[in-house]
Amino acid sequence: MAPEDLLGRVVVPKSGRDAGAAQAVVGLASDGERLLVADGRRRPVAKPKAKNMKHLRFTDIWLEDARRALLAGRAPTDRQLRTMLGSAPLPPRGAPLP
Repeated sequence: MAPEDLLGRVVVPKSGRDAGAAQAVVGLASDGERLLVADGRRRPVAKPKAKNMKHLRFTDIWLEDARRALLAGRAPTDRQLRTMLGSAPLPPRGAPLP
């Protein structure tokens, strides 16, 4: 799967300060090796965190509205991203992913 196909996908960092918290892929780092992730709260869309793909657990959930906006060249607002992540069918923070 190409990194561009991951835009809007919900991921969960495996380690670090954000470990266990659902975030969305909002872009690709300039080096092409890392993904830019944000949650709209601790990580705003304007300042996403670059994460190595091997440090992320990928869910089977895509935020379609965020994906459409990102592919059109505009980013969702932090409020929109928080709302989308809040309504996504995810287990509670720290619980194992299906």
